[in-house]
Amino acid sequence: MLVLGRICDFIGDRRDSCDAGIRPSFSLDGCSWNATHIVLVQTIPKDGAFSVVESWKGDLKPGDSLEVPELKPNKDAVPIPSYPKPQGFGSQDTQGISEQIPRQPVGSRMILFLRKNEQSGGASPSEGNTSGTQWEPAGSGMKVSALWIDGGKGFCFQQWNNPGPHLPNERSFPASSSDVAVFTVRIQRVLPVQKYLAETMAMKNHPEVRADRLGVSR
Repeated sequence: MLVLGRICDFIGDRRDSCDAGIRPSFSLDGCSWNATHIVLVQTIPKDGAFSVVESWKGDLKPGDSLEVPELKPNKDAVPIPSYPKPQGFGSQDTQGISEQIPRQPVGSRMILFLRKNEQSGGASPSEGNTSGTQWEPAGSGMKVSALWIDGGKGFCFQQWNNPGPHLPNERSFPASSSDVAVFTVRIQRVLPVQKYLAETMAMKNHPEVRADRLGVSR
């Protein structure tokens, strides 16, 4: 198994955030790799707070609650379908609405890629309340460590032109579709490779086995 090559494929688009130059962009593979917790959540009446629906990485459980202040919408934020539509090449949203965190209806779903701040303490996930836990972004900022789901499509913040605005758009790369099911499959491909690599690198007393698992010629 040529793990090293596959790892490069999975995390290669982390360079997206560097290529933009001015503003970082969401990287599905990079966030999946760097996150300690990946969860499908739904919005609740309290802004910036969420309820876990599914947990794909980490120790959070369905029904747990968490707060991410950086994802709290501004008072004038609007849902994704209400964002101003570009009227032509070079047109801009002069009010800056499109660059804000969306205010999706209660019950809307998101995928969050988080890193738990182990110094923050807070309630145990088993108690169903992690509101005292401080969450850090898996990407270069919380804004680019989340996928908003609207109409079965995934939206994320990216800078498509440099210079240019930082806007939520349908995410299709590296997959061929922005359907949420496609993102889920992609995430589930990254996680086993990461686990395999961690197990392999831990085999310090078995260098030959480790080399075979990594596909390294001796």
